[in-house]
Amino acid sequence: MEEVPWRDSLEDDVHPAREPERERVRDDLDARLAERGVTTDGTESDDMLATLMDEVEQFESAVARLGGDSFVNTPDSSQPENARFVIPARLADERVEGYVARIREATEALGW
Repeated sequence: MEEVPWRDSLEDDVHPAREPERERVRDDLDARLAERGVTTDGTESDDMLATLMDEVEQFESAVARLGGDSFVNTPDSSQPENARFVIPARLADERVEGYVARIREATEALGW
């Protein structure tokens, strides 16, 4: 079986029953990110997916504190109320670490 980048083989050997739970959590994170217009490519580790979700939630919280509407300010919105309230799009060849840093910078630019 091919090694998946997010899988911890030592953890799988010690606790093989946890693999389905890890996959379920990973699928949930992927779905929650996709709902927000945030793309993943499958190379992200479990930790980086969790970090990405945390940064997205921080950004959304900053937008909400400034009165932004999360339904209007989406990446696919043709008329966001404020372009600063739209989460940055991930570049096609961007590593998740760089993307997380750009989201963090966008959050800080909002004053949070």
